[in-house]
Amino acid sequence: MFTSSVFFILLFSVSFSYAIEVEDDDLVDTLKIEAYHNIERLKSYKKEAGYNKIFENEREVGLGEFFEEQEKWDLIRERGLQDYRKEKNKDSKNRRLADYQQDLKEKKGQQLQYEQSRNTHVKTRDKVRSLQTKTIAQLEADELQLYMNRPRYEIRKRSTNKWIAATNPKSGSGFQNNNSQP
Repeated sequence: MFTSSVFFILLFSVSFSYAIEVEDDDLVDTLKIEAYHNIERLKSYKKEAGYNKIFENEREVGLGEFFEEQEKWDLIRERGLQDYRKEKNKDSKNRRLADYQQDLKEKKGQQLQYEQSRNTHVKTRDKVRSLQTKTIAQLEADELQLYMNRPRYEIRKRSTNKWIAATNPKSGSGFQNNNSQP
């Protein structure tokens, strides 16, 4: 079917160019090449379809083998999974308990080491402080100005502040002394 229709197309294109005198020979050549290409393409389709059919058949054979291997693998995996679950239930509790006890021992060891280190630090700090207690106390007192001899004021004199009295003489603003001393 393809060959007869292709042959007809080729024959028609060639006869058309001779029936009508065409002034452009390049166009006629291009049309001939295109028609020849279409014929070859259509002829090669049958060959390609045959090759594809062979390829599909081979793939189908391989597909059956693949499914067989997949079923075998699934059976092996299921058996292994069942065995693993049985073994896991037996050993998991004992293994977890042993791991837990080992972890507790490690944590106790770390805690003891930490406590020893802390005690050593505290003892060393206390020794250093006891040697320098007087010096540190004196330096802190000087820094805070604890031992400065500041003048003391009598409460009676505070109420008669000249700066307050000058701004508001009639009001009783300022500190009022209820303890009158003679």
